Amino acid sequence: MKCEICGEPSDKHLFRCETHYRCDVCGAKENLCYRNKGLTCDSCHEKIAKKQVEEFKGNTNFENEITCPWCGHISTDSWEASDEDDHVCDNCGNEYSHTRDVDVTYSTQKIENKTPTT
Repeated sequence: MKCEICGEPSDKHLFRCETHYRCDVCGAKENLCYRNKGLTCDSCHEKIAKKQVEEFKGNTNFENEITCPWCGHISTDSWEASDEDDHVCDNCGNEYSHTRDVDVTYSTQKIENKTPTT
């Protein structure tokens, strides 16, 4: 692997060399995790998630993916979820539930050159 920042070989860490394996916000080199906002330490991630919760509008309706109503984090594997379920958000840690909405529609086409049956 190569570092996503400088392109140098990255043998020890995924996507980053030893020099760039640090929190994108504060530069800490411990308690790091790749999250939806990059590589952050736990402390910075908690601050980011708290701000997201404060700024997010709340409940969602008819989205293409399961979206946390607390912070807006989008679950990219929504297709794996059941029709209804409870969750703990991977981003902010708050609990929420989802319900799958299914909309069935039909289309028709004429079949030409066939004798109608009566």
